[in-house]
Amino acid sequence: MPNFYDIADSVKIIDLTDSKFKTFRVAVKMVLPLNPKTASEYAMLTSIVSRVIKEYPEYTAFSRKLASLYGASIYADVAKMGDNQILSVALGGISGRYAFGGEKMEQELLAILISAVFSPLKDERGLFPKESFIQEKRQLLEAIDADFNDKRIFALDRAMKELFRNEKSGISKYGTSQSVKNTDENTLPALWDEALKKAKFFIFVSGDCDFKYVENTMKSQFRFEREPYNLTNETLPAGETLHEVCDEMKLSQSKLVVGFKTECKNNNALKLMSVIYGGSAISKLFMNVREKMSLCYYCSCRPLLLKKALFVESGVETEKLPAAKEAILNELEEIRKGNITEEEFFTAKLALYNSLNGIEDSLYSLEIFYQNQIFEENVITPKEQYEAFEKVTLDEVIEAAKLTKLDTVYELKGVIK
Repeated sequence: MPNFYDIADSVKIIDLTDSKFKTFRVAVKMVLPLNPKTASEYAMLTSIVSRVIKEYPEYTAFSRKLASLYGASIYADVAKMGDNQILSVALGGISGRYAFGGEKMEQELLAILISAVFSPLKDERGLFPKESFIQEKRQLLEAIDADFNDKRIFALDRAMKELFRNEKSGISKYGTSQSVKNTDENTLPALWDEALKKAKFFIFVSGDCDFKYVENTMKSQFRFEREPYNLTNETLPAGETLHEVCDEMKLSQSKLVVGFKTECKNNNALKLMSVIYGGSAISKLFMNVREKMSLCYYCSCRPLLLKKALFVESGVETEKLPAAKEAILNELEEIRKGNITEEEFFTAKLALYNSLNGIEDSLYSLEIFYQNQIFEENVITPKEQYEAFEKVTLDEVIEAAKLTKLDTVYELKGVIK
C-alpha cells in the first residue's frame, strides 16, 4: 500500500518506491481547474519549463547532461481529469545502485527537476527563452492538428464537449488552436508563478530510490505562501431531451459517439457494466453490433467514472448510422433486462483482472493508477481493486445499467462532395 504524506498546504508526496526496480521516477503533478482562458498556456508551460534549465540553458548541453546520467529523461505532459487540468513534469533514470561512477542519482536528477519546476530559466527580460516559447507553441499546434486529423479522437473530443456542454470538463486539455495562437509570451511567467501558488501538488516517487531524501528535498521547496484552489468535479444528470449534434466532413467512414450520464454511485458495478456492454472482445457491442450485425468497424464503451459518464465510440458506414445507433441502445437495454450470460459476466471480470495484473510491473502504470485516485477518499491497491470487482453482483450491474441514461448523440457524417 502506498503512503500519502502531506508536506505543505495541499501538497502530497506519494511513496511508491520498490527495490525490485532498477530505475526510479519522480513526477511533480500540479492540478488546476480547467479554464478556457488558461488551458492552452498551461499545456504549453510544462514543456517550456522542462526544455532547458538555468544550469544548462542550451538545449544541446542539457541533452548531453541527461545522456551523461545514464540516459536519464525529463518528461512534460498535460492531462484532463474531471473538471481539472493536470500539469506534469517528471524525471526518470537508473537507480544509484547501478551507477558505475557512484553518482548520487537522486541528488543529480532531483536537482534538475527542482530547477525546472521551481526556478525555471528566464532571459534578461524576465521571460521564458524565446526559442522555447516558439518551439513549444508550434508543437502544441501540431498536437491539436494531429487530434483533428485522427477522426476517432476528434469525434470523441466533440462528443465530450457536447455531453459536458455546461461543465468545465467540456474544455480541451490543450485549449483551442486559436487560444494557442493568441498566447502572449509576456503573460507566461506570472501564470506559472500562479500555478505554483494555487495548484494542488501530488508528487509521485516510484522505483528504487531514497524516498526520505526526495521527501525532505521537496518539502524544502514549499517555503512560500500558497493559496490552493478548492478543486471540484461537477456531475450533472442527463438532460430531459436528447441532445443530437451532426458535423459533416469529406470522409469514407462516419463516426458515431453516444454519450450517457449515470446516477450510479457504485463505481465498481458501473465499470463492470461498461466492460460487459463494450469493453472486451466478447462484449455485447463487439459480438452483436460489430460481428453479428456488421453495423460498424469498431464499437466500444469507455466510462469516465469521475464524471459519471459513459461513451460508446463506433466507426460506421454513413448509411448505417441510424441502425447502428438503434443497435447500440438496444444492447444497453438488454443489460437492463438482465440478459447477461455467465460467460459475459465471468469474462468481463477476467478482462478487468488482466488490465490490473501488470500495473505493478511499470513505474508509469503504477503512477497513473494512483493518480486516478487523487480525488478518492480511500486509496486502494490494484489487488484490492480487483477484489472489489470480484464482489460485484449481477444485480448491481443491472442496476448500474438502469441508472444510466442517454444524453448526447454525436455524428461525424462522412459525405462525398
